[in-house]
Amino acid sequence: MQSWLLPALFALIAWAVQRLLGKVALTTLGTSKFYLLSAAVSLLTYTPYILLRPPALPSLLPAFGLKQFVAAPLALSRRSRGSARP
Repeated sequence: MQSWLLPALFALIAWAVQRLLGKVALTTLGTSKFYLLSAAVSLLTYTPYILLRPPALPSLLPAFGLKQFVAAPLALSRRSRGSARP
């Protein structure tokens, strides 16, 4: 058996469970509560990691720049549909 097979199967199963739980939560809670739950889970997951292994300062500026590139199309598409927030 290949050494990468077990980690790959674990990742595939974890992804499938996450998708299933996400779909169940989305249909049960509704969109706004689902995104709030998703943000809370992400915060609880990533906060300990960033406190234990803070990123190097030179890598923060490119990361924030990438975030802006990802967020800009979403903001533009929301404005074009007339759902922009003040």
